[in-house]
Amino acid sequence: PLGSANYVGAVYVYDLDGTNEVKITPSDGAHGDSFSTYEGLGVSESKIFVGSHGHENQTGALYIYDLDGSNEVKVQPSDSAEGDEFGYIVAVSATKVVSTSYGSGAHGAAYIFGHDGTNEVKVEPSVDSRNNSFGQAAAAINNTHVAISDRAFNGNKGAIYIYNIDGSNEVRIEHPSYFNNHSYLGFNLAMSANKVFSCAPNDDDGGSNT
Repeated sequence: PLGSANYVGAVYVYDLDGTNEVKITPSDGAHGDSFSTYEGLGVSESKIFVGSHGHENQTGALYIYDLDGSNEVKVQPSDSAEGDEFGYIVAVSATKVVSTSYGSGAHGAAYIFGHDGTNEVKVEPSVDSRNNSFGQAAAAINNTHVAISDRAFNGNKGAIYIYNIDGSNEVRIEHPSYFNNHSYLGFNLAMSANKVFSCAPNDDDGGSNT
């Protein structure tokens, strides 16, 4: 179940027949941590990755577990600060985990780690657009690419940024020219081997806020 602003939050794991429930909570969890809220959950073949964006006055944290909830590893960026909300979004590729800090600095940031929480790479957008929300959605595929969105870009029209999995070679996709303000391109993201998919929930070609 989702956590809430008032409680720690938890992740529940089940076999596909609904049996063998495992409840996972952080060892240092506290009220307001929001462990697992929004899209702060991802899995690989052997690990569970859980974001806790409210942890330590919204500094945020990423927790890594084995599939049975054991062997907790807590990860925070080397430059983390209060208000960053690290762990807001989590996306997992074959060998990497991406976690965003949409409150970091003036525009937000994303961090890429190995599945063991090491080898940190920080990703920031090349356009220093103040008060945007880079990192409000993310997706990753295989061991090749990651996509990160800034749905507040240019009057909330939105933008998508695609990078190699090491954070290099930025490609920015801005909203189509006909988009209205508050179209929110990049509201949510998904990736396949050679495509990126994005929601734009307020694109109003069919009427007001369609």
